[in-house]
Amino acid sequence: MLKTTGLAALSFFFTTAFACTGADHARPLNVIADQASELLHKRQFKTLDKLAAEFRDKNSLASDGQPRLMGFYSGLAKSDANCRTPNHTEAQWEEHKTLLTEWARVSAQPTVPRLALAELETSYAWRARGSGYANTVTEEGWVLFRKRLANSRAMLENMPPEARNDPDWYSAMLTVALGQGWKPEQFDQLYRQAVGKYPYYFAYYFTKGQFYSAKWHGSQDEFKDFVNESVKATEQKLGQTMYARLNWSAYSNTMFQDGQTDWSRMKHGFDKMLADFPDPWNRNNFAKFACIAGDKKTLREQLELIGDHVASAAWIDISYYHSCRRFVGLPPKG
Repeated sequence: MLKTTGLAALSFFFTTAFACTGADHARPLNVIADQASELLHKRQFKTLDKLAAEFRDKNSLASDGQPRLMGFYSGLAKSDANCRTPNHTEAQWEEHKTLLTEWARVSAQPTVPRLALAELETSYAWRARGSGYANTVTEEGWVLFRKRLANSRAMLENMPPEARNDPDWYSAMLTVALGQGWKPEQFDQLYRQAVGKYPYYFAYYFTKGQFYSAKWHGSQDEFKDFVNESVKATEQKLGQTMYARLNWSAYSNTMFQDGQTDWSRMKHGFDKMLADFPDPWNRNNFAKFACIAGDKKTLREQLELIGDHVASAAWIDISYYHSCRRFVGLPPKG
């Protein structure tokens, strides 16, 4: 097993693997997020309306197998799937809010920009809180975090009933529930409504996995129980893919040592995922987890298949990618 180094405490948005990339192969949802943000800033509101309808009504999937709608709203809401978000100034946040408000006034389906506005408020709340553990958050940060989450919740609850025909309404409310620390029975009631309507909208599973993790409101056993329940509910269509995705979202460098994750099951999940969606982003992550698990055979196979399609963000630190190559006796690359 080759351990990773230099891992920081990560917030919800980062642990869902919304990582930014440089000039190498980007995460598909990041690309969609940045495209949506760019269209907004160019005031291409009609195009945004059409994309929202297409992504929602056709349940359109990105090349990594996740719903395009997830990336679309991430870009509009300035969550961390949008690579430009971290360096925005207060004025730029206000500009983004103004553009969404302008779009809502002229949109053929105004629930979309209104939903994005509510999610923007949640992103703004997380900006105030920061990405560290609770004991690193300032008093002012907590005040702003709670106030903005309350604003987002009110915005979502005050939307017309048809807003719930958009899968991301439930995703947005579950994210608020996570941040506000709802009681488990209250959170689960909303979650059941969400997956009952949209069983393959992965954002719900990632958020509930976070809710029941030991870092938030649960424990390792509760997280594992949730993962097994989710796999059972989706296995007919996804096989062990849900097992791989949920453990991927709950990544740690000790996950195969501390009992969280069974590598054999995760490997089967990645095999199925890549058979259906052979995107380099998925393959790079498969190789990374093989390296963490110490599976030299799988690691070498995947590194050779990756070739020049390296996604540096998938490896946490590009130096780890090079360490994994050395681990299986491959020469340095690039």
